[in-house]
Amino acid sequence: MKAFRFPLDRVQRWREVRLLQQKAKLAAAAASAAQARGALDRARQAIAAAAVEIRNSPSGDSLAVYAGFRARAARAEAALITRLAEAEQRHAVELASTTEANRNVRLLEKLRASAFGNWRHQTMLEQDALAAESALIRASAQLRKLPEK
Repeated sequence: MKAFRFPLDRVQRWREVRLLQQKAKLAAAAASAAQARGALDRARQAIAAAAVEIRNSPSGDSLAVYAGFRARAARAEAALITRLAEAEQRHAVELASTTEANRNVRLLEKLRASAFGNWRHQTMLEQDALAAESALIRASAQLRKLPEK
């Protein structure tokens, strides 16, 4: 009886490594999206805080400063929104790639399990055949030992 050997072992190991790499890329993309979301939230909080402050103590100079701040903040907010959209798009792409890599690994695991089951079945058939042959040889030897009449 030969030992079990899965012909796609190297492919399976390569796909498992690829899955780990994809998971790392997915985590990085998720972190990037979370960071962009956090930056956007902080920028919006700063805008809201400045609006509350200007409402509490409006003056000519503070209104002019606020108008400049609001214009810069609007441009920064637009840039952050774009950055967030790009990060979320990158995250979606990495999620799809990770899902595909996971699917490929699971497929090879199922193929391996099926091949192992087939090997095990064939091994059991060989063992049964050997046991039957051994029983026949023992029975034949015992028949030869019997005295003839």
